[in-house]
Amino acid sequence: MSSEKPIEKERKHLVQKLPWEHEIPENEGVHMQQWYLDAESIEIGEDFFFMGRRVPEKTQEQEEWRTGGLLAETLAQPHSAIRVRIRNRLKAKLEVKGPKTGDEGIELGWELSDWDISWIEEQLSKSGYPSVEKIRWEILAEDGYTWEFDIFKGANEGLRIAEIEYQKDKPYDIPNWVGKDVTEDKRLYNLELATNPITKWDPMCEYL
Repeated sequence: MSSEKPIEKERKHLVQKLPWEHEIPENEGVHMQQWYLDAESIEIGEDFFFMGRRVPEKTQEQEEWRTGGLLAETLAQPHSAIRVRIRNRLKAKLEVKGPKTGDEGIELGWELSDWDISWIEEQLSKSGYPSVEKIRWEILAEDGYTWEFDIFKGANEGLRIAEIEYQKDKPYDIPNWVGKDVTEDKRLYNLELATNPITKWDPMCEYL
């Protein structure tokens, strides 16, 4: 089994102004709906099941996550998360994310490309599981990194967040449209926003 764990290193910033000079390019944004599920939604054994259906392990690495125990180990940790993300109602991905230590955490993922996306969306919509909705743009910076710029919808309407995944040995520059680093504010984790959206904050959200 590979000795390297799939670690995501990511920081989160507020957005102090739009990164475009003119109108928001709506046709370039990706609609994203993310549901956060409980541990009972998946089953690990000789195979890996989600909502009663077998999850295809299309790479050796994905199989090793299950057979080597990393999947079960990650799920067993406090503050781990099971997430299903649907992009433009066309593509679905199941992810298991471990708790963050600073800006790092384990992230395991499986594309559900062979599944009926309409069926997944219907089941999740009826489930009552918490979710967040947003529009995402990917913006290439001068230093070569790509920023993910999210405008939240629904219960988190008005929140604008920029995220960047980066390498430890390659610091990133902050573009002029990116503002305060809020990586350490756990209220802004997507799971937290799903269960405690900014419209429920008391006092009123200072990030709007």
